[in-house]
Amino acid sequence: MSEYIKYADIGLAALVRAGKVQPAMRLARKAHDEVDPRIKVVIEFYEEAAFIAPAHTGHFDGMPFLGKKLGTTEAGRLQEKGSRQFKGYRFTTDSFFLRRARAAGLKTMGRATTSELGAASSDHSQW
Repeated sequence: MSEYIKYADIGLAALVRAGKVQPAMRLARKAHDEVDPRIKVVIEFYEEAAFIAPAHTGHFDGMPFLGKKLGTTEAGRLQEKGSRQFKGYRFTTDSFFLRRARAAGLKTMGRATTSELGAASSDHSQW
């Protein structure tokens, strides 16, 4: 897991491609399991994300991406914007940003807490 902490996204992607470290999604899951119970940021971890093969495109090949779910829509996934008003809301299409992120090799691993409708710069409501 030290590689996950030590390297930035592109550097870690290069190590994964070279077979020098385990796949980044496994490292991300390990980091989630060790750290998130203390900081409570991840609302939902997509268990199946670890089993979806990366696109092998772009500089971020296989790198995990945790979305805030404010404007980055993902087809079929919850998009609640930190608000009870949007509880259970799901988009039917991916946003332009998400399509571009995937084309660059990023893999969505889950969704994180956010202030209601993104109105504040930080979110401590879950703590």
